[in-house]
Amino acid sequence: MRSRHAVYHEREFLRKAGETVRNQYGIIVPEKKQNYKNLVAAYIAKEHIDSVILGCTELPLMIQEGDLPVPILNTSQIHIEKIITAALL
Repeated sequence: MRSRHAVYHEREFLRKAGETVRNQYGIIVPEKKQNYKNLVAAYIAKEHIDSVILGCTELPLMIQEGDLPVPILNTSQIHIEKIITAALL
């Protein structure tokens, strides 16, 4: 069983996605990106999650469709599509 301390750090890692996978120059580090995807995949399996909401503008830079075993919902893309649809009506 994982300690509450370990779970807290995992959740902070997930919550601070943009900060945790970039180096000091703002470039996404591939190893950290993979660690992030692995942690998300572990939560999917453990919690029986059926989809993942990418609710931060930085998340689609790290996770694309096909990276995880469940569908992803990119809120930025959803909003853009709705705005374009509304503008064309």
